[in-house]
Amino acid sequence: MQSVSLEGFKSSLEVLYPVTLVMNNFSNRIQLELIHVQDDKRGKGIGREVMELIIAYAEFHQMPIELSPSGSFGSSKRKLRKFYKKLGFVKNKRRRSINHYGMIRHCLLN
Repeated sequence: MQSVSLEGFKSSLEVLYPVTLVMNNFSNRIQLELIHVQDDKRGKGIGREVMELIIAYAEFHQMPIELSPSGSFGSSKRKLRKFYKKLGFVKNKRRRSINHYGMIRHCLLN
């Protein structure tokens, strides 16, 4: 995988997939604020595929991913937490952080 900035990577995903993404690089961590699949494209595995690409990018760059599941776009938080757990996310115990996110996926490659 060629080294690409997080912003460039995000832009590429938004061109290739019917998604809107909001993610930041903060203290060498990817903070995923939003992944929204277009309504008419849901249920086709697009969200999972995009998440797997984000995970691959994070692994390549040795960056953990932080996020907080939200039911803002119609899915339940419970369902989202289960989805993210299947992708290797766990409860984030960094509660003292100013920007606390509910779940984190640590790098598996060292």
